[in-house]
Amino acid sequence: MPKSIEKPEYIKKALGLNRDAPIPVSCMDKVKQLAGSLALNVVGDIIRISKSKSDRCATLILSEGHYSLALNPRRLYSSKLDRKRNLPIVYHEDGIKNVVTIYNGKMVKSCVIEQFQKGKNSKSSFISVEKNRKTGIYETLEEAYQRIHKERNSFLQETKKFGLGIDLSYHNWSYKKTAFWLFERLSVEVSANNPLDPIEAEWLSDAMMGGLIWADNEWKGYGR
Repeated sequence: MPKSIEKPEYIKKALGLNRDAPIPVSCMDKVKQLAGSLALNVVGDIIRISKSKSDRCATLILSEGHYSLALNPRRLYSSKLDRKRNLPIVYHEDGIKNVVTIYNGKMVKSCVIEQFQKGKNSKSSFISVEKNRKTGIYETLEEAYQRIHKERNSFLQETKKFGLGIDLSYHNWSYKKTAFWLFERLSVEVSANNPLDPIEAEWLSDAMMGGLIWADNEWKGYGR
């Protein structure tokens, strides 16, 4: 989205209008120029569909001289339920000594494993230190704490390029949980399969059983 039309106040400023002033329909050609290569449609009080063949498209909703940007149904929008950020706590578990050392960015504490398991809560995210596969040496608590924040910042900046801006800290600082969250959001439009007809279901069942009955584990293929 070009900066000049990203918000209603930006459009009005570019057109030389006061912030509270309505935008005349006669200014639409100027607004399209501000959009550059972006195909710009207008709906609401008037309807104007862009003839541009650009893959990038935006829709403005006109109501009583004021414009608002229509949400893109193909874009991901984080719901308020996802806006819960957990505080990170890194830890190193020593099973031989039955001791867990934890670090919250300010202080280091130690406790037995059983106490550590009981003390876990949903307000914090617990991230284990990682072992270097080449050297077999574990990173320090401080190194782990710096790593997760560096990864979080890097991931956030990269996903902003796609208009997502995904923050790992809102998903338990976990790539796995973030992936599940993304899959859930992306698959919301996947429709459920239609119920199988009883005859079709029986046919499919018999077809699968037939293959199992006649399967030969030592079969090498024809001509072998």
